[in-house]
Amino acid sequence: MRSFKFLKRKSVAKDKVGKTLSALSEVDSEVAQLRGRENSIQTKMQEVTSELSQVVARIEELDLGRVDAEKRHSHEELRLKEEENKIIERRKQLTSIGGAKSAKLVERELDIATRVLETLEKSATEAFDSLDNIKAQLADISDRRSNLSQSLEELQKEASPELEEITKSLSKLNRQREGLLEKLEPRLQSLYSRVNERYPGEAVAVAGDGACQSCYRALPQQRYNQIMAGNVLIQCPGCSRILVYSLD
Repeated sequence: MRSFKFLKRKSVAKDKVGKTLSALSEVDSEVAQLRGRENSIQTKMQEVTSELSQVVARIEELDLGRVDAEKRHSHEELRLKEEENKIIERRKQLTSIGGAKSAKLVERELDIATRVLETLEKSATEAFDSLDNIKAQLADISDRRSNLSQSLEELQKEASPELEEITKSLSKLNRQREGLLEKLEPRLQSLYSRVNERYPGEAVAVAGDGACQSCYRALPQQRYNQIMAGNVLIQCPGCSRILVYSLD
């Protein structure tokens, strides 16, 4: 069986030390709860802030795409207009030109220009559809940005009073904690700090029904009796918490 760690009494009675440790554990338990609530509030706001940042970045990306799409659309429209003018000129030539050979040459050029025109019309349509799609995405995501901004503002408004109250409570508890720690000798302070780091707010456990009531590890009867009598301070052989008979 794992050996017990005994904390022998020096200048302070064990029952007094036990009560100090119990009070310190209760303070740290309140601190842990407040820290948890504080982290929960801040995490929620950070999540909304992060999502809002991503949405803003996406809007900037889409806006750049919109500018490019508008340039492409204008360029394709210009090319289409130029090609339409060329076809009009070719048709004029076809009606005024003389000779079958020359007419066939113009007809061939007109046929090529018509196919080019069809390709340009397709490109212009695609450019327009791309621009229209980007504008639709921008409209949707802009609404999302507005909703997120409003949600973040409401969260900050609701959380501000609670966070202020948490800060005040933590300040008060930290003063209590420092006062309790000063009542312990340095060796006990160090031990408590190590255990509390592992079990925030739960460094001290009650010994009851012959066992640690945190991990339910059974304790030898003699040691259990000593804990009940307040003669010694023992760390649980199972979880290493500091054992006291009562937290009252």
